[in-house]
Amino acid sequence: MNKRYKPLLLSALILAPTTYAASPELSLSALAGIDSNPYRLSELFIIDEAAFMKYKLKAKIPLTKNFSIKAKGMFQDFDDSAAEWGDNHNFDLRLDYRTGKAANRGGMHLTYRQVDKTYVSRTKAVTRTYYGFPLDDRHDYKQTNFNAYKNFKISKSFKNKIEANYRLRDYSDFEHPKITDYDYQSIIIADTLTHKISRKHKQALRLSYEDRQFINRMQKDSEGDNIDNTDLAYQYLEAGYQYSYKQSKKLSHKFFAEVTSRTDNGSGYYDTFTSEIGLGSDYQWQKKSSFSLDYSYRDFEYLREPERIIGLDLEEDYTSERKHTLKLANVTHLPKWVNDKTYFEVEYKYVNADSNKQEYQYDRHIFQTGIRMDF
Repeated sequence: MNKRYKPLLLSALILAPTTYAASPELSLSALAGIDSNPYRLSELFIIDEAAFMKYKLKAKIPLTKNFSIKAKGMFQDFDDSAAEWGDNHNFDLRLDYRTGKAANRGGMHLTYRQVDKTYVSRTKAVTRTYYGFPLDDRHDYKQTNFNAYKNFKISKSFKNKIEANYRLRDYSDFEHPKITDYDYQSIIIADTLTHKISRKHKQALRLSYEDRQFINRMQKDSEGDNIDNTDLAYQYLEAGYQYSYKQSKKLSHKFFAEVTSRTDNGSGYYDTFTSEIGLGSDYQWQKKSSFSLDYSYRDFEYLREPERIIGLDLEEDYTSERKHTLKLANVTHLPKWVNDKTYFEVEYKYVNADSNKQEYQYDRHIFQTGIRMDF
């Protein structure tokens, strides 16, 4: 596993604020859990559940009234005897600028992100090699992201947020020409209109467009063969709706629905359509304990006939997926004699995924519990 981002994490933590008086914020979590299917394998394989430890870190360091540095990291380590390739780590370091009051706030942020996760083939249940090249780091990447936004208060009930985003993602490099290069850069434009219906009801509509240009990846024809001397690009159109209802001081509900259309700039071989809906509730069942329940359903499909498997374009290994996700969580604020800001967390997550290919049909149960401390 790649640990190169650890010095960045340490640097973020030891940076001292300037003369600005606001105090740094720090949150640390340590969770122990069990994952019934770490590699999302189908019943075609023998699946071993695996214990893991997960550590989370969040930090915010105010520099001035308008500037701050934020850091976030997650380190998940599995029991090697059951899931030796399951470990995964990610880290974000962000410089944040904002100005203005909340209703008309504007700002920008620059974020560096690094993700480290071993690739395990879901058709072989092992890590893979291709022409002698190990593919363990197939989906590791480093990403730079620049975002600018502006809020506008239209009226007492309506406000609007406009965002522009530039993203550059650099995946692990391989020398062999038949190993697809996923590196890309993209520009994303989004607009979110929020309507406060009443004190208890609120809704929002979000529209976005993304132009994603791959740096060294070719288009494919309708049969799945590469088209020489071409450059692949995707265009994404997304529409999303959110609704929230605060039933009482202790109970609230939410609903969302979104659709995403992806088209390529060639034959349409990569064209897809995704739809997702979800709902959830949050309930404060005791003075210091809150319970949440969330469910979502996602339907993803390619808009072409079932394809031939070509090389290592791993995202093409299935043409459809229908996924149900159920999540239950409870957070309890522990007594002050333990620590003024210490929380006991319990979470259970169930995923059921169906696909037109048996290798991608799976069930997964994840249970984790532990302590979070805020400073």
